[in-house]
Amino acid sequence: MLDICNQQNIATPAQSSMDKIVNDIWQQEQQRLHKTFRRHAKKSQRQLLDTLLAKQDTNYPVIEFRHEMKSFKTFEIDKALKQQEQFRVIFDIAKHIIPKLKIPSNTVDYYASLINYYKGTQLSKLNKNAVHIYLLCYCYMQYQKINDQLLEAFKKKVIDIYNQSTKTANTNLANHMGNTRQIRQQVSEMLLAIKRSKHKTHIPKTTLFRYVQENELEIAAALLSNDKLDPEAIFWQEIDNNKGIINRNLQPLFQSLDLVIVRHVPLKEATEYIQKILNQKKSNNTPSVPSIVSEWLTSKVKPYILLDDNVKLNRLIFWVYYQLAQQIKSNKLTLK
Repeated sequence: MLDICNQQNIATPAQSSMDKIVNDIWQQEQQRLHKTFRRHAKKSQRQLLDTLLAKQDTNYPVIEFRHEMKSFKTFEIDKALKQQEQFRVIFDIAKHIIPKLKIPSNTVDYYASLINYYKGTQLSKLNKNAVHIYLLCYCYMQYQKINDQLLEAFKKKVIDIYNQSTKTANTNLANHMGNTRQIRQQVSEMLLAIKRSKHKTHIPKTTLFRYVQENELEIAAALLSNDKLDPEAIFWQEIDNNKGIINRNLQPLFQSLDLVIVRHVPLKEATEYIQKILNQKKSNNTPSVPSIVSEWLTSKVKPYILLDDNVKLNRLIFWVYYQLAQQIKSNKLTLK
């Protein structure tokens, strides 16, 4: 305003006049915002925002919304996933209403910051329309921030599991090579157990795997055939061993992210294939792997993921996770 007065050669108003003019403009703008908000916000949406200001026990729900993700530990990620779900509904409302308010992005940031500035009791005493707008701006900004954090957590968790599995596989490779004689002795005892079995048509697994564990059969077979172990086979065996950890830590993150994949059709198809499998209810019928995905698998990993045209699903899922993590690392992926 002072700049305009200077440009137009208008004498600068007195302080009291300036105060009155600025105050009048501010009040008019607040009235415009509140009126616009009430015109576009449904009653049910305003009631939803009210629930954040309704005191429960000794705290306000809006205070719980302020939790910041401090690390990528599992319990912190679980909190962030819960928060993301809480924010999603209000974010969808904000996405529709905030553009109608016609306010600059720095004003959205400022209104969002007021939620952290005021205490729950203070917020409840402010003009309800104003607080609703502050909450919309806060949820709009915070939802995007949480998604960025979850994307980073997904990348870090995947790469950590990959690196740890590689390290363990290398250790196991060295150990197995030193235990060749022992494994041969165990397989010998297994064969003798088969010969001595009283069963005519079948032998219980408990009898066979008493000598060689089921998850060690591939390694035993490799040692018996050529005294050499395949490092890749050992790695994928370790991924099999970590199936529970992968499902627990990575699946919720993967399903929470609304990824946008451009210029990489095979990865896009593979991601949609995995999403379809994870979202469907338990079923014995696994959809066949799309040809574009099977052709995309490199010769290094394909023999361990597609065995006789049968997909090792947990291995394919982790491979897709790893490819996504690499894309995130190189900033080639975005969130919708």
